[in-house]
Amino acid sequence: MFSSKDFEKCWFLYQSESLPYNLSIEEFCLKQGVPINEFNKWYRDTHKRIHPIQVDGVLA
Repeated sequence: MFSSKDFEKCWFLYQSESLPYNLSIEEFCLKQGVPINEFNKWYRDTHKRIHPIQVDGVLA
C-alpha cells in the first residue's frame, strides 16, 4: 500500500526526471512499480480542485 507521501515523491520524480523526456506518467509508474490506478486516484483527490466563486460587478 502506498501512502500519500510515496505518491508525492513519485510525482516529484516524474516531473523532474521523466517529464523533460516526454515519458508518460503511465510508463513512469510502470517502471517504478507504482499502480497507475492508485496514483490517478491520489492525483485527482489532491490536485486541480476547482472551487466555484461569485464575482460581483464588472472590471473596466
